[in-house]
Amino acid sequence: MLRQRRPSGHYPRLAIEKGIASYEQLEYVGQDGDTITPRVDAQEVRRIQDIFRPYYAAHCAIQTGEYTGISQLLRQLRANGIQTAVVSNKPDPAVQKLTADYFQDLFDLSLGEQPQIRRKPAPDMVLKALKDLGLTPEQAVYIGDSEIDIQTAKNAGLDCISVTWGFRSKTFLKAHGARFLVDTPEEIARFF
Repeated sequence: MLRQRRPSGHYPRLAIEKGIASYEQLEYVGQDGDTITPRVDAQEVRRIQDIFRPYYAAHCAIQTGEYTGISQLLRQLRANGIQTAVVSNKPDPAVQKLTADYFQDLFDLSLGEQPQIRRKPAPDMVLKALKDLGLTPEQAVYIGDSEIDIQTAKNAGLDCISVTWGFRSKTFLKAHGARFLVDTPEEIARFF
């Protein structure tokens, strides 16, 4: 897992919409109860996207780094025969670059946003990754740091391990349905 100062949420349309939301509304942008998106000027969003996409493609690693212990965890899981994958709402070229730069040879598959696949929390990206790995939802677990990850796992039929050192706090994750919470990467290994 990477830590990244998220400029305003998911990329890029949702990020722009979240950028104008109040803190209380932020988690609802793109979800049920969203009161921001209907008021956003779609033409302005497209204009900002046209500026943001090339910038992010060239600068996706700014203020990004590995959380302590993640590479060790991935090596341990792989040594134990566990397949590993990244599924992210970030643009696919950025996901490929970041996983290659920070986790070379530690993931069996990396998948970012692609036009033909619905984004998380829809299950499509996760189900594609599972299919590509030759796995069923019953053979996998989803690990994430947000309410979107909890929803994605549920929608894909996977158990979810929520990490408390990422984007959301333990209290927030619990309030959004987290069942399995871990405070360190070492705790994840105990599930396998």
